[in-house]
Amino acid sequence: MRLLRISLTVAIAFVIAAASGLRAQPSPPARTHLVIVVDGLRLRGYVDRLDVTPSGDMRVVDYKTGSTPREAFEAQALFQMKFYALVLWRTRGVLPRRLKLIYLADRDTLSYSPDEHELTKFEHTLRAMWTAIERATALGEFRASPGRMCEWCHHRIRCPAFGGTPPPFPAGAVTEPGAAGVDAPRSAG
Repeated sequence: MRLLRISLTVAIAFVIAAASGLRAQPSPPARTHLVIVVDGLRLRGYVDRLDVTPSGDMRVVDYKTGSTPREAFEAQALFQMKFYALVLWRTRGVLPRRLKLIYLADRDTLSYSPDEHELTKFEHTLRAMWTAIERATALGEFRASPGRMCEWCHHRIRCPAFGGTPPPFPAGAVTEPGAAGVDAPRSAG
């Protein structure tokens, strides 16, 4: 069943690409793995499709099986696209011209065209986030962030927000410089 879903996804993707008049050479159907280390922080992600025109312009396409997110959740999708743009820019030295999420359930798209200034700010944001994670790791302190999703969470029994006690934090969880990293966020869909 999974193979059928992947085959249908690829077929729909190529129909959408042909309908949009794409003249670039798409990457093979397998995902493109991206990895870069910035100041000891390894950033990595998997891009569903990377199109490169003969002139070197890049377009990233990521397929989502769900529907286009409501406005309240678009920021999460934009974060993912900025992440891909940053890693491609730093690994290939070229800004992707366009990043596109294609939502197969409703055939809608969400596009983003990055610029250097915005990606530099985003890179600083990622570094600040990683610094906060390293600080929390060193102190063994991770505050709970209760929300609506807690109703379905299997870890409520261990969550301090619900009177639980989390397991002890593993000593030496992050030991090698550059071994720790951030994976590209995957938005729902």
